[in-house]
Amino acid sequence: MVPVSNLFLSLLPSPRGTPCCFLPTHHSSPAQPSPVFAAHLQAEDELVSIVPNFNSDVLSFINGDFGPFHSNLATDVPMWLALALKERHKCRIEAPLWMSADVLKSTLEEEKNRQEFSTNVPFHYIEIAHVLFNHASDNIEDVDHVRTLIEDISTARASKLRDGANSVIQMTQEGDIPGAKMNGVSHMEINNIRRM
Repeated sequence: MVPVSNLFLSLLPSPRGTPCCFLPTHHSSPAQPSPVFAAHLQAEDELVSIVPNFNSDVLSFINGDFGPFHSNLATDVPMWLALALKERHKCRIEAPLWMSADVLKSTLEEEKNRQEFSTNVPFHYIEIAHVLFNHASDNIEDVDHVRTLIEDISTARASKLRDGANSVIQMTQEGDIPGAKMNGVSHMEINNIRRM
């Protein structure tokens, strides 16, 4: 067990060289990470709520100060810090509100019944869900149902994107110069449409 005074040092990579990263480590080349890896890396800066089981003053990092931490009192930290603390059994990660089954059911209905994209999910919803399912599934209520709902939402949104891209391509072939409104589209969905 790591003493609280050494908590900051315990968040650094281990001396054996084990990476302190919770994302896929493959990329297209060492000089240029894949778009998926880059998206996951950006998503790790999103704030999530944790309930720590320790007390500590503010922890200072390059990208900001987080804390103070009080046992059993929720606080918001970047996902990378939440995952590092959870790996060391120092906290419980609370699933974001948008990941509750009720909100996801409402979002799925909205996606099915409206042409516009729902704004009930954050810009990095796919990456956040992926990381939380892989590293904090024990902290997500009814995790299998939530996973299914997110997959259904993603499928419905991908269908809208395909239809919109095909419409733009068809209008371009007819000589029109179309514009596309993409409010509410997530980062990973933008990466997918680039491949079309």
